[in-house]
Amino acid sequence: MKKSTFNTCDPFTNEIIKNYKYLDSDQIETQMTHAFKAYEDNNKKTASNKVLLLQKIASALRSHSKDLAKIITQETGKAITNSIQEIEKSAKTYDYFSENLESLLANESVASTYSKSVIVKDSIGPILAIMPWNFPIWQMTRFAAPAVGIGNPILLKHSEITAGTAKLITDIFNDVEHGLIFNMCIDHDQANNLIADTRIRGVTLTGSTTAGRSVAATAGKYLKKSVLELGGSDAYIVFADSDIKKAAAICAEARMVNNGQSCVAGKRFIVEKIVFTEFCDQFKIELKKYTFGDPKNLETKVGTLAAKKFQIQLLQQCKSLEAGSQAKKIFDLSEIVK
Repeated sequence: MKKSTFNTCDPFTNEIIKNYKYLDSDQIETQMTHAFKAYEDNNKKTASNKVLLLQKIASALRSHSKDLAKIITQETGKAITNSIQEIEKSAKTYDYFSENLESLLANESVASTYSKSVIVKDSIGPILAIMPWNFPIWQMTRFAAPAVGIGNPILLKHSEITAGTAKLITDIFNDVEHGLIFNMCIDHDQANNLIADTRIRGVTLTGSTTAGRSVAATAGKYLKKSVLELGGSDAYIVFADSDIKKAAAICAEARMVNNGQSCVAGKRFIVEKIVFTEFCDQFKIELKKYTFGDPKNLETKVGTLAAKKFQIQLLQQCKSLEAGSQAKKIFDLSEIVK
């Protein structure tokens, strides 16, 4: 039987934070109607109006930084200092687009065989955004800032893990102006149905390859514009003439970013054989600086993984690898799932 509700959970304490209900078909239709009306209204706004909106969003994020950082950390387990940094990074992105919007939206004349050819930047309509939990404000900011700037309303389908963050983000935007973002608390099947709706003019997703394939297939079927960001795993290459201490520090930071839960986190290190032992020794020294603790404390550098299921998966992965037996000599893996 299809579930109609879900819980958010504090991964550090395993305590339930709040229960949420998925939107029903009538509620989804109401959101869609409001979003398309907002799109039509946005067409009447001048570039200066949109610049002011972006400025207000940046200011609102900063003024609500404390509450937003608190819920991000509570739901994802990331160190609260990381949450604060993520919010400021997002606010700076709105600053950037507010400062450059008019030039970015300006028409561009291009040479062609015609007497006159111009590239015009204009809104296209509501955009469905399927966002991940690991950077709940930054990931959506990357597309939300230009989307708001050009006048495309956003239907935000956030991860179930960060449902509270999605609610607060929407409230913050609504304080600036209604019709910028609509919080879509929906499941994957409902999201696929939304992509098919003629009022949805595009879809963007940051997530797994599996999710990307599914969204791409549906978007392709209905000829919807799509942007998919599915991560990667490029290697860090350390040559013998490197500053090994500096390289180890950079690699450790790259590996531990966001508790290691990032598509661009350092995952593969290729080290020239002659400095391999030296690098490994220094890398261990650097990793020990990342002390684990309550993510809500400002002194904590490393919080917990975002969900117990991820903790269990990590334990199983370690046990399935030959390196798992070596890892147990360093720490008791059973502690991960307590």
